[in-house]
Amino acid sequence: MQYMISPMDLTERQLLIYNVLYRRCNFKNMEISMTIDSIANSIRIANLSYSMVYKDIKEMEKKGYIKLIKKASKGTAPIYKLIKIIEYQNKTKEYQSKTKTKQFQCIEGDEEYQNKTKEYQNFTNSKDKDKDNNIYSRIIDYLNEKASKGFKYTTKKTKSCIDARLKEGFTESDFLKVIDIKVKEWKDNKDMNLYLRPQTLFGPKFESYLQQDIQQEQAEQHKKYDKHGYELY
Repeated sequence: MQYMISPMDLTERQLLIYNVLYRRCNFKNMEISMTIDSIANSIRIANLSYSMVYKDIKEMEKKGYIKLIKKASKGTAPIYKLIKIIEYQNKTKEYQSKTKTKQFQCIEGDEEYQNKTKEYQNFTNSKDKDKDNNIYSRIIDYLNEKASKGFKYTTKKTKSCIDARLKEGFTESDFLKVIDIKVKEWKDNKDMNLYLRPQTLFGPKFESYLQQDIQQEQAEQHKKYDKHGYELY
């Protein structure tokens, strides 16, 4: 793998994930069909959870190292296309070179320079807006994948529920954790499965759902076992 040169903006864990995808991809088109769980299980040297790998995959998509070709659906894995790291680096260098050349050609105060500045500002504003929308997309995509649902992240009610929790200081990882907790508890329960929806999960009881994980960890720590490893009641 001559082009597997470690770039500065990928973490060690992301490089491990890229390596797993690369080794199993179709080298003709650089595509790979693989679930998040399969990726996590393939990296045995690290104890990776579903949410950790999911977040890294999304980050690598955002950085441009992999591209989602087809989303996962019930019974089928998502399809990713790998972008060779050396190709990515070459494109970045080419873009930077062109940008520097244009900057030298433009003189501040010149009409062309002003137009380019406005274009850049509009592009930046657009990127900021996309970045804001991405958190809705990532959270709802995660819910859909874990709970086998089909919610839209663009729904006004869904966005307002997420915004309300973000304003209270909760983070994206808190949303993923609540989804994990309630999917495990409700998915196989016919009566409760219908409550695996944004307005329930991200509503006023959000913090109490999040606390379930902490309470379970504390309960596990306080369990007592005999010398053979059996739990004492």
